Amino acid sequence: MSTSIAEVFRTRQALRDLDEATRIHRDAVLRLGTTGAEREDIAAIVEDGGRILLPDRQRAYHQLLLSAALPEDDFPAFIAATAILLTDRISEGGGTDDLYWNWEAFRDQGSLAARLKAGPRVTVILRSTRSSEQSSRMADDHGRSL
Repeated sequence: MSTSIAEVFRTRQALRDLDEATRIHRDAVLRLGTTGAEREDIAAIVEDGGRILLPDRQRAYHQLLLSAALPEDDFPAFIAATAILLTDRISEGGGTDDLYWNWEAFRDQGSLAARLKAGPRVTVILRSTRSSEQSSRMADDHGRSL
């Protein structure tokens, strides 16, 4: 199956947008992880272009998943972790979680929805999610859009 030029463009644009979201939230990236080793691994993941090498960085991966599940604890860290995890999925890295349950759980939370809609920087997360959804790298088993 060949990939269309439009799909390649959308994928590359999504990756650039996610990289920009990660750079914008670089202070939050430094807060991700609970130990110095986890923070170093997360910084290395970002430096390596967002691909997560498993099992070498398993603990850092779990910390990213946790931060991507807790928008009310630290919203910039939530955005940074989500951007890193989506970059990994689009880049066909080692992570296997599509973040579907995270986004489904937050869909009806008014404050989160308002914060997502209010920030133009966060638009890249939503656009990248749709791009990866269209390229079939992230599947919604329930037929619903993210």
